[in-house]
Amino acid sequence: MQTNSKRLLWFVNVLLTMAWYLNIGIVVFVLGILTYSFATGDHYDFDCLVKARTPSGVQVLQSTSVTVKDIVVTPDQYLFKMKVKNSSEQIFLIFVYFLLLEALIMTTLYQLRKVFGSFSRDALFAYENVRRLKITALCFLLYFPLDCLFAWSNYLILQWSGYGDQYMLVTDLSFTCIFVAIVIYIMTDVFQRGFDIQQENKEFI
Repeated sequence: MQTNSKRLLWFVNVLLTMAWYLNIGIVVFVLGILTYSFATGDHYDFDCLVKARTPSGVQVLQSTSVTVKDIVVTPDQYLFKMKVKNSSEQIFLIFVYFLLLEALIMTTLYQLRKVFGSFSRDALFAYENVRRLKITALCFLLYFPLDCLFAWSNYLILQWSGYGDQYMLVTDLSFTCIFVAIVIYIMTDVFQRGFDIQQENKEFI
């Protein structure tokens, strides 16, 4: 049973290592694409989900079943697409957002790699694990304000387009990252207590 657990931890660690190195390649590739597109073009493609402030096109459908009636179809969301002229502010904001996002992803993957690596070596209650899990929890927590920054930038672009009075931005902010951060931080307290007990036992012996 213990051997199977070690194999599972080793396998998870391998997956995290592969994801970490793959993400490095993705960063290099995306930075190259962004740099090339901004250097060779005057505009870049932009899209976001929006809702009309005054919905139109409501359709009343005929019921084909006795179990339902009064069927109304109302357009809810639209995909707003346009080409935005390159500007130093926009380019700076895009690069900053991408680099911050990748910094959080890379840091999270790196810390989890080290944690699961120590687990597979039977170093469960180690101080390094406590520190690395706290850093991981902080990274998950920072995903939320980064999402807010992305939504804010989309809102500004929509306003600059001149259609902000007709459409409002649909944000997809998720609180899952905050919940995960809280769970991981609670786990760090468990590991901290285990580390303290382990140290007390060593001193007693």
